[in-house]
Amino acid sequence: MNGLVKSTTEKLTERDDTLEDMLPKQQAIDGPKPKKFKGARSARDVDNFLWKIEQYF
Repeated sequence: MNGLVKSTTEKLTERDDTLEDMLPKQQAIDGPKPKKFKGARSARDVDNFLWKIEQYF
């Protein structure tokens, strides 16, 4: 039983490594930034910022 578990674990590890090699490398994303905070923030500004972020992706 231990041999079967060890064999299965090794196969899954090998497949995991293979799948990781197939994925593209992640890059830093430079998305839009909100205006500098100056006190109270309106819901409209927040909504517009979130909409821009959604459009960016």
